[in-house]
Amino acid sequence: MKIIKDILASIYQVIDKVFILPITKFVFRITKKFDRPSKWLENWLSKSNTLLFISLLLIKKFFFLVEVRPRY
Repeated sequence: MKIIKDILASIYQVIDKVFILPITKFVFRITKKFDRPSKWLENWLSKSNTLLFISLLLIKKFFFLVEVRPRY
């Protein structure tokens, strides 16, 4: 049981480092670019569900890019 738990923990760490963290940093940089960020945009992007949804959409896109790639 410990081995499975360790494997799942390592998979989570990889997904977090490779996908979620860069996407979150990207969204954070976008909000920093605004001189006067609107309250609506700031409230919307500060919700964890929004960041998770954006991350999942981008992960899905990256997955299909890798899957559709021709195999040699």
